Amino acid sequence: MEESVLILSIGGGAGQIIQAGHQSYRESKQIQWASIDTDIADLDFLDGIVKIPLGIDWLPGDGTGGNSIMGAQSVGAHTNDIIELIKNCKTLVLVACLGGGTAGGGLVPLLKIAKKEKKPVISIVTTPLKSEGSAKTLSAEVTLEQLYALETPFVQIKMERLLEGGSSKQFDQALKFANRELSRSLFHFAGSILSTKGMKIKIADFRNLLQSRESESLILDIPFTGADLNLEEITNYFDAHPRHAQFLKKSHILLAILAGPNVPDFPLFEAMSNKVTNLGMDNAKSLFGIGENHFTKDPYLTIFAIHYDQNEDINDSSPWLNAPMNLAGEVHILDTQLSKTSQWESTSPLGVFANTMPTEYQGVNLDIPTFIRQKIIVPQPIIQEV
Repeated sequence: MEESVLILSIGGGAGQIIQAGHQSYRESKQIQWASIDTDIADLDFLDGIVKIPLGIDWLPGDGTGGNSIMGAQSVGAHTNDIIELIKNCKTLVLVACLGGGTAGGGLVPLLKIAKKEKKPVISIVTTPLKSEGSAKTLSAEVTLEQLYALETPFVQIKMERLLEGGSSKQFDQALKFANRELSRSLFHFAGSILSTKGMKIKIADFRNLLQSRESESLILDIPFTGADLNLEEITNYFDAHPRHAQFLKKSHILLAILAGPNVPDFPLFEAMSNKVTNLGMDNAKSLFGIGENHFTKDPYLTIFAIHYDQNEDINDSSPWLNAPMNLAGEVHILDTQLSKTSQWESTSPLGVFANTMPTEYQGVNLDIPTFIRQKIIVPQPIIQEV
């Protein structure tokens, strides 16, 4: 069987990233895209992608409302479907935007399923914008702690950093840019794993580099003008993006992937590798690969930069740091009469959100699961052990 990589998203936010990648690289036969979610509307938005709706027998189909327990149960209830989905891939790349219920609760059970099936897996996770509220931030932190405890290799990316890469000041345009950049990086990463003519990145080598402790990452896609590789374009990029250059200088791990229609000769790639290595810390660990990509006219250099010291926070000048909460995505309020003092809320299973400041929108506490806000009685699911 031909070696393949499955890029699998869980939750609505990651589904948009998968959609962006599939639209650009759908002709690739060795790289497959798939998505699982509890929100049927989000899955309907995805075109031409393998999809598994989660919890359809006992959830109303419009998400978990931020309830990570329901997210975990929905994955467990579809263990057999997920095993069937991943059984033919050689390597699994999971994508999750943390902070919600489906991804926040379902990512760890999903990883356990992959581990039981002996699938090599790398997770790429994004953390929510601070403007999305304390509940989502706490949910993401809980999931990250579970990932550390599981000792599974993953790359953590702050959403603010992705948004800063674009030039647009409009949130929707910046988000589209971030999704395109992340999907392109995922594709190049998968291509380098599958590389046959260039330098192949072994998934075990990358896993061994990653450490199961608090980290932060930056993903860069540096385009070259024309088919010829001019190394000065790397310098020009970082001259134009000084904050990115500053991040690389304190990075502990650099994963560099050259992707394009033509594979360069080794001396040129070695010179490029040395140039990238010099951008990192003196003792930074580096891993380089080449992935042929016939879907772009010009070459791209993708860099995953990872560091393990989060004392420095996102710059206060970030336009997305204090953005209004409702800019983080369209919010649908189905029961605007529900107040934060209602009896319904006081008896709802807020889980880890019970002792946090509520995330409110138009007088409604969004920490309350959607199915509870709609007053839908949910039967208990039959959960398979993972």
